[in-house]
Amino acid sequence: LINVSPGTLLDKFYSFRNNEWFQEDASGLMQPGEGYIIRAPQSFEVVGTKVPFAVGFSGKPNNGPIESTISPVAEHYNLVGNPYPSAVDILPFVQANTFLDGSIYLWDHITAPSPLYPGATTFAYNNNDYVAKNVLGTPNGPDDFYVAAGQSFMIKTAVAGSPIANWTNNMRVGSTNVDFHKVQNDKNATHQIVSEESISTGTSTQSAGRFWLELHANNGSVKRLLVGYINGATDGIDRLYDAAPMDVGTSAFYALGSNNEPLSIIGKGLPFDDEQIIPLGFATAVSGNHTISKFLEDGFMSNYVVYLNDRLTNTLHNLSEASYTFATATGTFNDRFIIAFKPKTVKSINVDVRANKVVVFDKLEAVQLHSGQELMSQVIVYDLSGRIIAMASNC
Repeated sequence: LINVSPGTLLDKFYSFRNNEWFQEDASGLMQPGEGYIIRAPQSFEVVGTKVPFAVGFSGKPNNGPIESTISPVAEHYNLVGNPYPSAVDILPFVQANTFLDGSIYLWDHITAPSPLYPGATTFAYNNNDYVAKNVLGTPNGPDDFYVAAGQSFMIKTAVAGSPIANWTNNMRVGSTNVDFHKVQNDKNATHQIVSEESISTGTSTQSAGRFWLELHANNGSVKRLLVGYINGATDGIDRLYDAAPMDVGTSAFYALGSNNEPLSIIGKGLPFDDEQIIPLGFATAVSGNHTISKFLEDGFMSNYVVYLNDRLTNTLHNLSEASYTFATATGTFNDRFIIAFKPKTVKSINVDVRANKVVVFDKLEAVQLHSGQELMSQVIVYDLSGRIIAMASNC
C-alpha cells in the first residue's frame, strides 16, 4: 500500500467492509478486487484546487476470475475495486452478483473537508459526497456504466447473500479506460441507456428521457439528483434504476420514492405521463437563500417543461426557463417542493364574492376556498361515497 503514495501518513490507508472502516497496515499487500482509500501525500493542500496524483504500476496484470470479500448481510456497504488493467462494465457485474442493489457509489468529494470544530486542525469529510451510478447515469450528468482500472467504489447488498462478489473477464471492456471518476467528471458526456430488452438479450438499446436538478446552498455546497424514464422501471423501487443517497445527513437533495424514501436517482417507466408529480426533499445545515436549477436534460424530456411547485409560498415556477431562489431555515424538508410537467389551469373567479357565498376551486395541487367576509369555523371535505377525506378548523 505504501508504494502507491509514499508521501501519505501511515495511518491514512483504509478499507471498508461490513459498514465499517478498517485502518490498513501501510506495509501490507493490496488484494485484487478489494477497495482502498488513501489520502493524498502530506504535501498536498487540504483545500483549494484539486490536483491529480499519478501512480505508476509495474508487475503482472490481473486476469481471469477475481473475488472480492464483502459482507453477506443485507443493507451493508462494502468498498470494492476494479481488479483489471482495463475498464469494466458494471452492468454484468451487478447482474452476476444478484444480491447487490444494482447501483454503485463513487466518492465524488464535491465538498471541501471542514474542521471538526472552529479552529480545529483536524478535518472531516462529508459522508454524503458519494454519487450513485446505475443504468440511468449519475446525478452529476450522463455517464456510461464503465469503471476505469484502479477505481474503487461502494456496493450495497440488497438482500442477504454470498460473502463473495465475483469478477470475470466478460465484464472487461477495451474501448475506454480513461474515465477515472475523480479526474474526469464531464456532465455533458455521451451516454447510452440500457433498456430492459438489452438487459436480457444484450442486443438492443432504447433512448429514454432524463433531466437533472441541482440545489445550491448559500455556503457553496451543491447537491444533484437525476430523474429518468425508461422501459423496465416502475413507480416502485427498481434494481438498476433507483438509487438512494448513501447518507442524507445535513446537506442533501433528493426525490421521494413510492414510500417516501430519499432517492438521488429515480427511475420511472414508460409511457411518460405528464400528469404525474414527483415530490422533492432537501436537507440543509445553513439558513438563507438557496437555489434549485435544472442544469441538463436529454431524450424526449427536452420537449417537456419542468415546473417546480413551492407549496410553502404557493408558487409555480418554470425551471426550464430559469432557476428558482427561495429562503429556508435549517433542517430537513420533505413536503415543500413538487415537480410537475403540466401547469394546472385555474379558472378566473369573481373576487367580489358576496358574504353569504362560498367559492371552491383548485390551485397548485390544493383545494382553495373563498368565503367572502365570513370566517369559517370548520371545513370538511367528503368524497362521493360520503367518506371524510380532509378537515380543517378555524379557517
